[in-house]
Amino acid sequence: YGGNSFRCGGLAYGNLYRPDLPGSAGITSLIAMAHKMGRPGGLITIQSTNLVVEGFIDASGSHYGQASGGGIYIRTQLWRGHGRISVIGSNVELSWKRSPADSYTSPCAGGGGRIAVYYTDDRGWGGMIKAYGGTSYTQPFSGGTGTAYLENTVTNFNRLLLVSSDDVVPFTYQKDVNGLYPAEGVTPLLIPDGKTSFHQHRFHEVIIRGAARLGMMGTEVSLVVDNLITGRDSFGSIFVGPGQLLEVMRADSIHLNNFIVMAGGYARMPTSLRVAKCEQFTVNGVLDGVENLYLLERVTSSFDLGYIATHANRSLMSNRTRNIFDLQGEIVTAGTMTLFGKSTVRANRFVLSGGGMLRGLDISIEATHVDIHYEAVVSANVMYTLASMYDVQSAYSGSSLLVP
Repeated sequence: YGGNSFRCGGLAYGNLYRPDLPGSAGITSLIAMAHKMGRPGGLITIQSTNLVVEGFIDASGSHYGQASGGGIYIRTQLWRGHGRISVIGSNVELSWKRSPADSYTSPCAGGGGRIAVYYTDDRGWGGMIKAYGGTSYTQPFSGGTGTAYLENTVTNFNRLLLVSSDDVVPFTYQKDVNGLYPAEGVTPLLIPDGKTSFHQHRFHEVIIRGAARLGMMGTEVSLVVDNLITGRDSFGSIFVGPGQLLEVMRADSIHLNNFIVMAGGYARMPTSLRVAKCEQFTVNGVLDGVENLYLLERVTSSFDLGYIATHANRSLMSNRTRNIFDLQGEIVTAGTMTLFGKSTVRANRFVLSGGGMLRGLDISIEATHVDIHYEAVVSANVMYTLASMYDVQSAYSGSSLLVP
């Protein structure tokens, strides 16, 4: 409902700003002879002056498998209590399989549903909101994370929560033959009213926790976020597809498993950007606005960078073992790029403009065209370049320079 299934099951649907649909059912083969369906979450609508939740408001899917969470739409003035509001997708358990050879039982869990709460005063609210996707006995077939949208109708401050269950494991995406990444398990921001283009989603705050995966649907759409929050325990994902714009005004640090800007996508990020513990930092489109880029504490270091229009003053890219920067397009910098450890930069074209500096201990540049402008400086203990064309007008400072 709110999040896509992973490799089987349905896609997200409905309106995150005003849930007006129930969840959808799934089927499991343990009871397939009778075609019994998993029971989805229903639709709950509440309008009140004073809402106190000390128990549960629950529109979750049943435990038959593939049933998504439902929808909860609340409008109130005072919002108080310490209870729980939930639209959790159904889980799929291994015990449902009649035998290891049972190929009919789908491993796909249900997606989380949708919650929207509009209020004037939430100072008395300290409860929980859960739009988890269901979990599966076979990873990574957990359901996509649902959406929870909160808005103060007095200040218009709005917040989008994407929080997965702690039982969902991280997943590293691979692009297909067309250079695109699948939408499996992703929570796509759908365009309201059935349109497919020309829409802007704007949130004062977006919070991503656990393995939640955020994306957009459609072309010529944008997501503008005043403050992006990912906790140190987050291993989720952000996807920017062709014809899509992501603009983030502030992010103290980004802890994600995947940060992917596909070809034709555009990401405008804060001037100082810290990305930590990122399994895959991929830019096939454009990454803009960054003056200080820090890529730290990486699990692996595989980069597939397109064009980074940063004019960065400083780019610090570090890893405990080895950095590999695989640029399908070109990188142009007039600032200082510092590469820690043994680093390889592959590109169609590598340009270090005048006044720029490339620093490191052991650097290898493999490019069709290496262009180091006048007054640019390369400083390394070992510098190895492999290119079809050279245009080196500048100084080199190091112990050895190898140009085959």
